[in-house]
Amino acid sequence: MQFSEPNEPITLLEGEYLYLTERLEPMSAAEMDGGAVARFVLRRKEDTLRRLVQCVLQSELNREERRIAELLLLQGESVSSAARSCGITRGRAQTLSEKADSKLRAYLKYPFLMDFSLVDPGKPFLETVKQYGGVQ
Repeated sequence: MQFSEPNEPITLLEGEYLYLTERLEPMSAAEMDGGAVARFVLRRKEDTLRRLVQCVLQSELNREERRIAELLLLQGESVSSAARSCGITRGRAQTLSEKADSKLRAYLKYPFLMDFSLVDPGKPFLETVKQYGGVQ
Protein backbone atom coordinates (compact mmCIF):
# COMPACT_ATOMS: atom_id res chain seq x y z
CA MET A 1 0.00 0.00 0.00
CA GLN A 2 1.46 3.36 -0.94
CA PHE A 3 0.54 6.66 0.62
CA SER A 4 1.28 9.79 -1.33
CA GLU A 5 2.00 13.25 -0.04
CA PRO A 6 -1.11 15.42 0.11
CA ASN A 7 -1.36 18.17 -2.48
CA GLU A 8 -3.23 20.41 -0.07
CA PRO A 9 -2.17 21.67 3.35
CA ILE A 10 -3.09 19.35 6.20
CA THR A 11 -5.93 20.77 8.28
CA LEU A 12 -6.21 20.01 11.95
CA LEU A 13 -9.83 19.20 12.64
CA GLU A 14 -11.13 19.78 16.15
CA GLY A 15 -11.48 16.50 18.02
CA GLU A 16 -9.34 14.56 15.56
CA TYR A 17 -6.05 15.50 17.18
CA LEU A 18 -4.56 15.62 20.68
CA TYR A 19 -2.56 18.71 21.56
CA LEU A 20 0.25 17.97 24.01
CA THR A 21 2.50 20.08 26.25
CA GLU A 22 6.27 19.66 26.42
CA ARG A 23 5.69 17.11 29.18
CA LEU A 24 3.44 15.11 26.80
CA GLU A 25 0.30 15.96 28.76
CA PRO A 26 -2.91 16.68 26.85
CA MET A 27 -3.76 20.37 26.76
CA SER A 28 -7.20 21.46 27.88
CA ALA A 29 -9.46 23.70 25.81
CA ALA A 30 -9.04 26.39 28.51
CA GLU A 31 -5.25 26.31 28.12
CA MET A 32 -5.54 26.66 24.36
CA ASP A 33 -8.10 29.45 24.65
CA GLY A 34 -5.70 31.16 27.05
CA GLY A 35 -3.05 31.28 24.34
CA ALA A 36 -1.00 28.22 25.27
CA VAL A 37 0.76 26.68 22.29
CA ALA A 38 0.96 22.92 21.82
CA ARG A 39 4.43 21.42 21.63
CA PHE A 40 3.22 18.22 19.96
CA VAL A 41 0.16 17.32 17.92
CA LEU A 42 -0.93 13.72 17.53
CA ARG A 43 -3.77 12.22 15.57
CA ARG A 44 -6.15 10.32 17.80
CA LYS A 45 -5.88 6.53 17.63
CA GLU A 46 -9.53 6.13 16.63
CA ASP A 47 -9.23 8.50 13.68
CA THR A 48 -6.04 6.81 12.50
CA LEU A 49 -7.67 3.37 12.58
CA ARG A 50 -10.79 4.69 10.83
CA ARG A 51 -8.69 6.17 8.02
CA LEU A 52 -6.64 2.99 7.66
CA VAL A 53 -9.73 0.76 7.43
CA GLN A 54 -11.37 3.10 4.92
CA CYS A 55 -8.15 3.29 2.89
CA VAL A 56 -7.89 -0.51 2.69
CA LEU A 57 -11.59 -0.89 1.83
CA GLN A 58 -11.32 1.72 -0.94
CA SER A 59 -7.90 1.01 -2.43
CA GLU A 60 -6.97 -2.61 -1.77
CA LEU A 61 -10.22 -4.48 -2.43
CA ASN A 62 -11.71 -4.82 -5.90
CA ARG A 63 -15.29 -3.64 -6.47
CA GLU A 64 -16.90 -7.03 -5.76
CA GLU A 65 -14.83 -7.66 -2.62
CA ARG A 66 -15.55 -4.16 -1.33
CA ARG A 67 -19.31 -4.53 -1.86
CA ILE A 68 -19.39 -7.90 -0.08
CA ALA A 69 -17.18 -6.60 2.78
CA GLU A 70 -19.45 -3.59 3.25
CA LEU A 71 -22.57 -5.77 3.32
CA LEU A 72 -21.14 -8.44 5.61
CA LEU A 73 -18.82 -6.53 7.90
CA LEU A 74 -20.29 -3.05 8.08
CA GLN A 75 -24.00 -3.71 7.60
CA GLY A 76 -24.08 -7.13 9.27
CA GLU A 77 -25.91 -8.97 6.49
CA SER A 78 -25.71 -12.75 6.12
CA VAL A 79 -23.77 -14.32 3.25
CA SER A 80 -27.03 -15.43 1.60
CA SER A 81 -28.55 -11.96 1.86
CA ALA A 82 -25.37 -10.30 0.54
CA ALA A 83 -25.29 -12.75 -2.39
CA ARG A 84 -28.90 -11.89 -3.27
CA SER A 85 -28.16 -8.15 -3.02
CA CYS A 86 -25.22 -8.51 -5.41
CA GLY A 87 -26.93 -10.96 -7.76
CA ILE A 88 -24.30 -13.66 -7.27
CA THR A 89 -24.30 -17.19 -5.88
CA ARG A 90 -23.80 -17.84 -2.19
CA GLY A 91 -20.55 -19.67 -2.98
CA ARG A 92 -19.19 -16.69 -4.91
CA ALA A 93 -20.17 -14.37 -2.06
CA GLN A 94 -18.36 -16.65 0.41
CA THR A 95 -15.23 -16.68 -1.77
CA LEU A 96 -15.26 -12.89 -2.11
CA SER A 97 -15.80 -12.55 1.64
CA GLU A 98 -12.78 -14.75 2.37
CA LYS A 99 -10.59 -12.77 -0.06
CA ALA A 100 -11.70 -9.45 1.41
CA ASP A 101 -11.16 -10.72 4.97
CA SER A 102 -7.69 -11.98 4.07
CA LYS A 103 -6.68 -8.65 2.52
CA LEU A 104 -8.09 -6.64 5.43
CA ARG A 105 -6.23 -8.79 7.94
CA ALA A 106 -2.96 -8.51 6.00
CA TYR A 107 -3.07 -4.72 5.74
CA LEU A 108 -4.46 -4.05 9.22
CA LYS A 109 -2.50 -6.65 11.21
CA TYR A 110 -0.19 -4.19 12.93
CA PRO A 111 -2.39 -1.08 12.99
CA PHE A 112 -5.00 -3.28 14.72
CA LEU A 113 -2.64 -3.52 17.69
CA MET A 114 -3.09 0.24 18.21
CA ASP A 115 -6.53 -0.61 19.57
CA PHE A 116 -5.21 -3.18 22.07
CA SER A 117 -4.75 -2.62 25.77
CA LEU A 118 -3.89 -5.03 28.59
CA VAL A 119 -6.46 -3.27 30.76
CA ASP A 120 -9.17 -3.45 28.10
CA PRO A 121 -8.28 -6.32 25.72
CA GLY A 122 -8.97 -5.66 22.07
CA LYS A 123 -12.18 -6.55 20.37
CA PRO A 124 -12.24 -9.28 17.74
CA PHE A 125 -10.75 -8.15 14.43
CA LEU A 126 -14.10 -7.93 12.64
CA GLU A 127 -15.50 -5.72 15.40
CA THR A 128 -12.64 -3.27 14.82
CA VAL A 129 -13.25 -3.27 11.06
CA LYS A 130 -16.95 -2.62 11.68
CA GLN A 131 -16.25 0.13 14.21
CA TYR A 132 -13.68 1.97 12.14
CA GLY A 133 -14.90 1.13 8.66
CA GLY A 134 -18.02 3.26 8.78
CA VAL A 135 -18.27 6.62 7.11
CA GLN A 136 -17.33 9.51 9.38
